[in-house]
Amino acid sequence: MDHARLNIHTVKIVKGIVEYGEISLEELDVSNIITNTNGLMNNLIANQQDWCLENLLEIIYYILQGVFKRIQQSKNASVASSTIAKEGVVEAEAVAKIIMIAEKLIDNFELCMELMSNPDQTLVEKSVQVVFVMLQIFGAQRIPDQKQVYFMEGHMRHLTDALEKVKLPMKKKVLKCMLFALDQEGHRLMLTEEQKKGIIRVVEPLIHSTDKSVSTTANKVLMLLRN
Repeated sequence: MDHARLNIHTVKIVKGIVEYGEISLEELDVSNIITNTNGLMNNLIANQQDWCLENLLEIIYYILQGVFKRIQQSKNASVASSTIAKEGVVEAEAVAKIIMIAEKLIDNFELCMELMSNPDQTLVEKSVQVVFVMLQIFGAQRIPDQKQVYFMEGHMRHLTDALEKVKLPMKKKVLKCMLFALDQEGHRLMLTEEQKKGIIRVVEPLIHSTDKSVSTTANKVLMLLRN
């Protein structure tokens, strides 16, 4: 973090490398890119700085998105195959390995939740993207002993703040996060009536959205809150 060559240009170079997949996740891990990204995120938040937060969030997002795509490709290949071949076992082991590496980025879940209440809309939207893809990978148990992310009562305030700030396409992701939070297995939220009213106030207008996905998800969120 205190290296003389660490500046916005260095961070942008790393972002470009990660975005275009020029280096494998294993190599990123060995090169301490993930560890240093986590450390820099914590350092910036602790010191209330934001000079490269946007780029760091993108680095985390691109890494996690790459992992999620790899998982999906592995699933599709498994479904398409009529037999369980040795190659399938090798692929499953490879996917499990990259998931274990990606687990190190879960440390940023809490930071991203806090950033959803940031006044900077760009930071809010990028935080939503990171949290959403974290849920896609770690929101449900996929392999034994895998880490999981789940929402707690205090997180709902940040999701509500984000829902008020972000543009319509991103509202879908926030609503889906809310839906997951209210229906997560093994971690039921115990919200007060006041908390529920605050969420309903922001979600209710979206049931009239022209975007069917937004209106449908908003309705589901309201149903869970009112049950």
